[in-house]
Amino acid sequence: MAFWVMVKRVGRTDAESPCTHLDPTIFGSVDSLGWYIQQWAGNCYWYGLVNFTAGVTTSKQSRYLSGRVVEDQTPLDQVVFDANPWVQVSLWLLPDLMAMIAVMNSTLLPTYDNIDGYVQQLLRQSYLAPWDMYHDSFDSGQISLTYKAIPGISRQLAEVSFARVFSWLGVCLLMTGSGFLLLVIVLDRHDIEVPEEILLEVRGERKSTRWDILNEWSSNALDMVKKIF
Repeated sequence: MAFWVMVKRVGRTDAESPCTHLDPTIFGSVDSLGWYIQQWAGNCYWYGLVNFTAGVTTSKQSRYLSGRVVEDQTPLDQVVFDANPWVQVSLWLLPDLMAMIAVMNSTLLPTYDNIDGYVQQLLRQSYLAPWDMYHDSFDSGQISLTYKAIPGISRQLAEVSFARVFSWLGVCLLMTGSGFLLLVIVLDRHDIEVPEEILLEVRGERKSTRWDILNEWSSNALDMVKKIF
């Protein structure tokens, strides 16, 4: 498919490069683009040749883009295209829709220094729009089918190295064992035993506490007997 876009009218001229040094456009500098001048009218045109294959394919690997768009990610050398009646109709409507979308600029496609990407996205959207409309309206066999797509969420994948895990476990066991051996070597038998002074003090407190409880019980019993008699 060939595309021609009129850029400027320079009139009839014998200059070698009459379509260079043009004013900047929304695509930036256009001097590096291929140009063609119409000799009898003196009009400068951009021209481009686009080759593409259109058809219907069943995707085995897709990317979820939005609620209405799922993009095929299958490598081109593995794609198998099948015939479809709406492909030819969509190709017939492609020039008109490209002109309408470009004039409306409703897609907000980036243009500056991006003429190749702009044309690629414009072709894709101008083709998918009529094909999607015809497919949803007239392919009755697809109406009852329901597809569910869940957006992918990026996650971090952890890779565990068994060598690092077992080395960390060995270091932990080594620290525990070395600490135990250090306690055995450093501590003496007398360091573990409780001092005799503390034991005597605790025993005295226990005895005094017992006598206090007995005295309190006996006084309470005498008071109750006096009240009764």
